[in-house]
Amino acid sequence: LRATKMAGIEKIRAIVADIDKNRVRELSLIENIQRENLNSIELAVSLQELIDEHKLTHDELSNIVKKSRSYITNTLRLLQLDEYVKDKLMQNKISYGHAKALVGLDISEQQKITDSIVGQKLSVRDVEEMATKLKSDAKKTEKTAYNEKKLKLSNLVDALDLIDGLRVRKTHSSITIFFENQTQIDKISASLTRE
Repeated sequence: LRATKMAGIEKIRAIVADIDKNRVRELSLIENIQRENLNSIELAVSLQELIDEHKLTHDELSNIVKKSRSYITNTLRLLQLDEYVKDKLMQNKISYGHAKALVGLDISEQQKITDSIVGQKLSVRDVEEMATKLKSDAKKTEKTAYNEKKLKLSNLVDALDLIDGLRVRKTHSSITIFFENQTQIDKISASLTRE
């Protein structure tokens, strides 16, 4: 309407709808999402606003904006990225594909890889391979830490087994001790308070 007034056009075709403010906001967000020049972060923010304001599921939102559910989910995951990475994505220094591959990495890794993308012109495939390797290494480190924790638990169980008649049950992260008499409790207390 504003544009036609500025252009001096006196009559236009229009449909006037009687809708409430919430519906206007929803339609405004949907129209914003369907703009072609929207960057991935702006799109993700708009999708999240629709979900928050209208309590939509990813499937429901997918039907409204005519995008696949996986596209909605992957776009929303971009909001988890570090601000530095988001900024490079908004400046078109990295692509949606690059950014998608960086989700789930820690902040310093995201920033280093982003700088490599910009400086070395890395392909999306290169970044996906780097991210997969880093995520795999992180899982191995986590598993090693868990195993070390488990070994220390095993040592404690072995020490407890040395107390006559004491029954001990171990799970991956806890120990249950079954006492039969006060003597067993006193022995554990004495060993814990020993210097």
